[in-house]
Amino acid sequence: MKTNSTKVWQRVAFFLVLLSACHTTMAQMPMSMNKTPQGYGVDQRFVYYEGKIVQHADAASFVYLGYGYAKDRRFVYYKGVVLQHADVRTFKVVGDVPDTRHDDYYPNRRPSVHPRYEYPDGWLPDEALPGKSLGYGYSKTDFEVFYYGTKMNDVFKPSFEVLIDGYAKDGFAVYFEGKKIPDCNSSSFKCLGNGVGADDFYKYYWGKRIRK
Repeated sequence: MKTNSTKVWQRVAFFLVLLSACHTTMAQMPMSMNKTPQGYGVDQRFVYYEGKIVQHADAASFVYLGYGYAKDRRFVYYKGVVLQHADVRTFKVVGDVPDTRHDDYYPNRRPSVHPRYEYPDGWLPDEALPGKSLGYGYSKTDFEVFYYGTKMNDVFKPSFEVLIDGYAKDGFAVYFEGKKIPDCNSSSFKCLGNGVGADDFYKYYWGKRIRK
């Protein structure tokens, strides 16, 4: 009888430990579970986006809102970047189309060289880009071309086209993340995928010239 009682108490203790562990795990995951976090992560101290700590984010109050948006008690974030002037108290996501245009933007590329980290003050969602969005952070107005809100100089707008992997070109030059690639042949340049491009003379890897 004493042995059976001991076994019962052991089972009860195991159940309580398991219940406590589940409660602790749920407490550490305040993000909305009905939406895919798309690159966000959180632990007891920090919030992360694509492996990088989101500066100034409060892990205890962090909530994922969907489509790349999130907020905590102080700020609203879009893909890990503070959305300036957004009101935390009233901000909500009302779009019904998932933002996937940039989520698979650089599937094989290290987050440390994602354009968001190179242009932390100019990284904007598509709806905030000047003029008409062309994809991959490029946009244009009637007279100018922009990369994440920064005007691109000396672009021949009539022939400007956006390619893939951050590349674009016009009739005279090839660009990577808004910057002209020196001595790259526009007429023969092609994107080969996974960050690789090539003209008749050289290959390029994420905008950097490599041997052919």
